[in-house]
Amino acid sequence: DGSRVHPETYEWARKMAVDALEYEDEDANPAGALEEILEAPERLKDLDLDAFAEELERQGFGNKSITLYDIRAELNSRYKDLRVSYRTATPEELFDILTKETPETLYVGKMVLASVIGISHRKPQREMLDQANPVRNDETGLWECPFCHKNDFPELSEVWNHFDAGACPGQATGVRIRLDNGLSGYIHIKNLSDRHVADPTERVRIGQTVHSRVLKIDVERFSVDCSSKSSDLLDKNNEWKPQKDPYYDQESEDKDLRKDKEAKQTKERMQYVKRVIVHPAFHNISFAEAEKLMEKMAQGEVIVRPSSKGSDHLTVTWKVTDGIYQHIDVREE
Repeated sequence: DGSRVHPETYEWARKMAVDALEYEDEDANPAGALEEILEAPERLKDLDLDAFAEELERQGFGNKSITLYDIRAELNSRYKDLRVSYRTATPEELFDILTKETPETLYVGKMVLASVIGISHRKPQREMLDQANPVRNDETGLWECPFCHKNDFPELSEVWNHFDAGACPGQATGVRIRLDNGLSGYIHIKNLSDRHVADPTERVRIGQTVHSRVLKIDVERFSVDCSSKSSDLLDKNNEWKPQKDPYYDQESEDKDLRKDKEAKQTKERMQYVKRVIVHPAFHNISFAEAEKLMEKMAQGEVIVRPSSKGSDHLTVTWKVTDGIYQHIDVREE
């Protein structure tokens, strides 16, 4: 009774205790065997509970396999708390739980869509304002703030009033964005474009959707740093390509790529339908072969050859001068 074993299964618990102690039937004392097992529960581990469950099922009790395993676990440690000890979630786990993202769905190098929600500025300090040097545009005669680049001040004094009133937001440092999954992001001004950008509003506007690539994930601040530079988006050098599985068969991939390339080249060669034309200037060759053949021919000579546009077209390759060839399409009717 001092356990969580259900009273209806007491007999099975006693039977398990007797079998574990290997008592003979005439010597069996179920109550005593159970007390002995509670002192040495490790002897229960050798029991074949699956066979016991099959026997109970034959007797009409149904499938009691789980019940028998629960009984053995309870006899091993009565009223043991089966819950795992509380552990504070790591920042990575909190990030995954709250954003519903995983390392497989959000990672450095991933292409994402984001909406522009604002422009970030770095407000100038007092000493910076004191050393400011406003610039006058000789064409318009207007003065420009050296920090926010506002350039519609008719007088120099108005630039200083602009500083004193705290109206200068400061120099633009980047663009604030919002990803589709709700995460906030940031594109530094140097990552807006491959070209130099002085004012982010020249490239983006509030509410605009931009393509960007994840550069860094800050799980503690629930934010990401991104880049919208064309070179990062194209990624011709595969700098942001996810790393492959260590067991990935790279040799097989290279072999398949070579086969695809050869098949493509063969297909390109087969685009030219061979023609039966008796003419000294006609050759059944491609444009690349025609240009190579004409390297040794005189200026102004021509080669007539099949066209990739079909059997009702011909192409005349004309040597304009060394290294310069013109391909003229001729339609047959």
